Amino acid sequence: MAALTGLSAGGLLVPGRAYAGPAIHNPFGGYPITNGWQDHLNRGSRGGIDFGMRVGTPLPACGAGTVTNTPFNGGGGHTVTISHSEGYRSQYLHLSQFALANGTYVPAGAVVGLSGGAAGAPGSGSSTGPHLHWHMINPAGAYLNPLAYIAQNPPAGAGGPMFHQIRAASGAWTGFQPLNGYQTPAHGSAKDMAVAGLPDGTAQMLIVGLDDGVYHRIRNTNGTWSEFQPLNGVGTTGTARGKRVAIAGLPDGSAQVVIVGVDDTVYHRIRYADGNWTAFGRLNGFGTPSPAGARDVAISGQPDGTAQVVIVGMDSGIYHRIRSAGGTWSEFQPLDGNGTGTTAIGSAVAVAGLPDGSSQVVIAGVNGYLHHRIRSANGAWSPFQPLNGSGTSSPAVAKDVTVAGLPDGTSQVVIVGADDAIYHRVRGAGGSWTAFNSLPGVGTPTPARGSRVSLAGLPDNSTQLGLVGR
Repeated sequence: MAALTGLSAGGLLVPGRAYAGPAIHNPFGGYPITNGWQDHLNRGSRGGIDFGMRVGTPLPACGAGTVTNTPFNGGGGHTVTISHSEGYRSQYLHLSQFALANGTYVPAGAVVGLSGGAAGAPGSGSSTGPHLHWHMINPAGAYLNPLAYIAQNPPAGAGGPMFHQIRAASGAWTGFQPLNGYQTPAHGSAKDMAVAGLPDGTAQMLIVGLDDGVYHRIRNTNGTWSEFQPLNGVGTTGTARGKRVAIAGLPDGSAQVVIVGVDDTVYHRIRYADGNWTAFGRLNGFGTPSPAGARDVAISGQPDGTAQVVIVGMDSGIYHRIRSAGGTWSEFQPLDGNGTGTTAIGSAVAVAGLPDGSSQVVIAGVNGYLHHRIRSANGAWSPFQPLNGSGTSSPAVAKDVTVAGLPDGTSQVVIVGADDAIYHRVRGAGGSWTAFNSLPGVGTPTPARGSRVSLAGLPDNSTQLGLVGR
C-alpha cells in the first residue's frame, strides 16, 4: 500500500510519497538488449528495453500478478499487461500470441505469451524486427526502467553460493573457487559478502548468512582459510544479524567492520591485530544523534590510520563520514550528485583508500547508473562522473558495486551488471580506464553471474574477489 517515506540516514522525514514495490525479476537476462532505456527516450518514446529474440519465444512473467491482453495496441501491437501488487504494472509489447485469458492470476515465471515483432506481422505494431519490448509503470502512471527497478529493489531474502578468486599483479585470474559454509565442509551460501586486505598479506571475509547472521573468517598468506565464526550482537552473546556488511584493513593490522543490521541501522566494530574485538556500536545519522539508517554501507582504511564510511541512507541519499586514527568521528555529510547541489541518490555504494591518502567512491546511482568520484587527501572532492558500460558509451547499469585501491596507485572496480553478469575494469594511477570485461563462471567461458561482489587490494598488488553467485 502507499506509505509516507521513512526516516533518512539523518532521521529527517522526507516529504512526498513512496510505494512498497512488488518483487520483480528479469526473465530475459539471456537475451541481448538491442535498444536500451535511454535509446527509447532519445527517440521520443516514454521508455522501454528491447530484447532481441526469435519470434515465438515464450515470455515468462517478471512477477506475480493479473494478466490483461490488449490486441493491436497501436504501435505496441499485441500487448500483455501484468498488474502487480501495490499498483505497479509490467507491459510486454509486440507479441505474436497471447497465452492466457484476461483476468488470469499468474505467479512469477508463468508464460503469458509468445514474442513477436517481425515487421508487418499481425500483432507486431510499430516494429522493424523480432524482439520483446518491456517496461514498467508505477502507481502514479510514470514509466519505469525495469532493470533499474530491480537493481534498486532486490528480492527480499535473496542469497546464493559463495565464491572467491584472486587476480595477480600481472592481471592473471585464478578462476572462481567455492567457499564452504559455517560448520560445514559443503559449499556455503550467503546474502552479502565483504573482503578486506591486510598489511601482512592476509585477507578477512565477512558475510551475512542465509540465517541473517554475521560471520567472519581469515585467509592466510599460504592460501588456507580459517573457519567462519559468528560475531556477537549488541549486548548479547548471540550472533549479530544484518543485511549488509563491509570491512576494511588498516595499516596497524586491525580491521574495521560496518554493518547494516536487521533493524536497518548502522553498526561499527574493530578487530585488533591480536584478534581481539571491540563491541558493536551504533553510528548516528546525518544531523541527528539518533542511529543512522541505511540500505547499503562501505568502509575504507586510509594510510594515515583513518577510516571512511559511506552509506546509502534510507532516503537513498549518499552520505560520508570519517573516523580519525584516535577514534573520534566526523558527522555524516551528504555527497552532491552529478551536476547538482542536491544529495546524490543511489542503491549501492563502495569506497577504497589509495596510497596517496585519497579515496575513491563508486555508486550505483539513479536508475542503477554507475558513477565514480575521488576525495583528495586534503578533503576536496571531484564531481561524480559516469562510468560507461561494456561495449557502450552509455553509463553502466549496476546492481552491486565494489572498488579496491592498490599500492601502485591503481584501482579496480567490479560490478554486478543489469544482466547479473560480473564485470571488472582497472583505473590507472594517471586516471585512465580500461574497458569493462566480464569474468567467466566456474568451468565455463560464459560470464559468472551473481548478486553481491566485494574486492580487496593486497600489498603485492593482487586483488581478492568475493562473489555471492546466482
